[in-house]
Amino acid sequence: MAAPAYNYLSACSTNSGTPCRCQAGTVYAESSTCTVIGAAAKDVAALTLDFFDTAWLGATPYATNGPDNTVGSTRSIANFPTTEGAYNVTEQLTKRQLLPNGAYIQRFELLKSTLPIEYYAKNGSLNGY
Repeated sequence: MAAPAYNYLSACSTNSGTPCRCQAGTVYAESSTCTVIGAAAKDVAALTLDFFDTAWLGATPYATNGPDNTVGSTRSIANFPTTEGAYNVTEQLTKRQLLPNGAYIQRFELLKSTLPIEYYAKNGSLNGY
C-alpha cells in the first residue's frame, strides 16, 4: 500500500504543526530545550539571552544580520558542534519573550538555505545544544 499523499498540507516550519509537507527525501524535526539552573533567572539571562553572543553554546557566529535580540534577525555559525558532527548553519530568531520573573523564551529556526542537513552518521537524528 502506498503512503498517502499530503500535497494539501503546508510546508514544514515551526508554525506549520504536523503532519506537514517536507521536501522530497527529507524528514521534519523539532527540538526543544528547557533548562533549570540553580541560579537567579536574571543571572542566567545575563549570560545566555544575547542572540548574537553564543559563546555559552561553544560556538561564535561568523555573520549576523539585523539588530541583535530582534525577531527576524539571523546568525550564521560555522562548525556548529552536534552529536552527528559539525555543521554550518544559519538560524533566524522567530520568538523572544521576556517573562516577569526574569525567565525568557527564545525560539529560532534554521533558514531554508541551510536545509536539508545531511547527517554524516546517517542515523536519522541530530542534536545540537
